[in-house]
Amino acid sequence: MSAQKGQVKFIPQDKSLFYPTLKARVEQYFKETGKSRHANAQLVLKAVTFLSMYLLPFVALVIWQPAYSWALGIWFVMGLGLAGIGMSVMHDANHGAFSCAAEAPITGSCSTTSCTIPTPISPTWMTTSRTGWC
Repeated sequence: MSAQKGQVKFIPQDKSLFYPTLKARVEQYFKETGKSRHANAQLVLKAVTFLSMYLLPFVALVIWQPAYSWALGIWFVMGLGLAGIGMSVMHDANHGAFSCAAEAPITGSCSTTSCTIPTPISPTWMTTSRTGWC
């Protein structure tokens, strides 16, 4: 049995035309439609909505300490907000939609680590910058 059998092999990027073709088509789409590759009002509204769905119920739980039945509903809303942050806001930030800067933008890095803001003792916080939220 050969040592090479069963191993995954990747095509080198210089031999694959998939990525350059995809990138050219995406650039062509944005030129044809005149749309920006970065955040518009809808994207900002979506980010604010999801962050509010998580942070406002959290504040409500801390301040008012509702009965268990109300707290379950508030936790559910917080879960939806956190799922929206993780699957939508962080995804958009990783693609650079929140900033026009070519380098790692502050807004993009903040939104990709937004899940660790209220929980600074989480394992992911330990591997990120300790000088602040970003």
